[in-house]
Amino acid sequence: DIQLHSSKGAIGIMINGAQESQFNNIYVHDVYNWADLGLDVCGPYLGPHLTQEDIDISYGYTGTRSHGMVIDYVTGDYKDIKIEDVESWHGEANGLTIYKESYINLQS
Repeated sequence: DIQLHSSKGAIGIMINGAQESQFNNIYVHDVYNWADLGLDVCGPYLGPHLTQEDIDISYGYTGTRSHGMVIDYVTGDYKDIKIEDVESWHGEANGLTIYKESYINLQS
């Protein structure tokens, strides 16, 4: 997994770095990840050391994750978001993932 960012796996929609953004009426559905688990043939994984990845976020192979919506380093207002049917066979499945340094208002 050579992707050098924290949010890996199947992603319905990713909003990254949008400042003072406004989103309304978003519908994300049917996000599935069937990826196999990572291997340990190269030894134990002690954490990321290629970039400035945050060990709290990227603590091992994360290609099995499934995200409906990812928000990263974003500010703004988000209204009427509907997320359903987000699944992963071997990892975590999150409807909405909000990473550090994001400051948003959620409204229904």
